[in-house]
Amino acid sequence: MLSKMEFSFQKNVVSYFLVCLLCFTQFSSISCEKKVSLTLYYESLCPYCSNFIVNYLPKIFKNGMIDIVDLKLVPWGNTKLQPDNTFKCQHGKAECFLDIVEACAIDAWPDLNEHFPFIYCVESLVYHKNYTQWETCFEKLNLKKKLVTDCVLSGRGKEVSSLD
Repeated sequence: MLSKMEFSFQKNVVSYFLVCLLCFTQFSSISCEKKVSLTLYYESLCPYCSNFIVNYLPKIFKNGMIDIVDLKLVPWGNTKLQPDNTFKCQHGKAECFLDIVEACAIDAWPDLNEHFPFIYCVESLVYHKNYTQWETCFEKLNLKKKLVTDCVLSGRGKEVSSLD
């Protein structure tokens, strides 16, 4: 649970980000050929990250800001590669696994409009403390599970991460 101060800070950061994007659109309305590049490094089991992805990030799709943002999601926010070539995630092995699942979804469906609904679904489950049900997102969204599971089982998920 977020404290009032943490929630307020998070809300202010999101508000500041959105205001900056609005200012950008106002000043660049003459020539909007280039989008603002934004890479979101996050951790799949981080409560602050899931809160942001579930409660704030969808707003840029709803209000049209996504038209000026080149958003890239990277589910390896605080993951460390160990000397023995294994990963250590801040929130444990389950997080490393879900990071790989989400990296594989991004690889399977490279278009943001295709993989964001899956990421949102998984992070919604994380937000509601039900992340072990992540596989239900395939059926909910009518997605082919095999594309992601093959990637996870083959080890490709580690290759497509930002850590390679």
